[in-house]
Amino acid sequence: MRRPGIRAALVAALTVVISLPVGATAASAAVVSAAQGSPGAPPVQKQRPSKVRAMAADGAKEARERVAASRARNDAAAERAATEREASRWP
Repeated sequence: MRRPGIRAALVAALTVVISLPVGATAASAAVVSAAQGSPGAPPVQKQRPSKVRAMAADGAKEARERVAASRARNDAAAERAATEREASRWP
């Protein structure tokens, strides 16, 4: 005896019963994932408000001058070293 109507109803019922827990699991996993962030990633720090302080830009000119003087000293030392290497080369 074949009962195609009953078989179709059983297949439909089984599909619904199997898909409900899977859908609930995926939805709950999405909620947990959104709350925790990516798996294995460190938690995101909560932002704290900070006060904005005005910074004085005085001294930038002097800093550039110090850098230029240091670069000139380094260039002079490199030139002196190159001259000494040339002088001490074996003929």
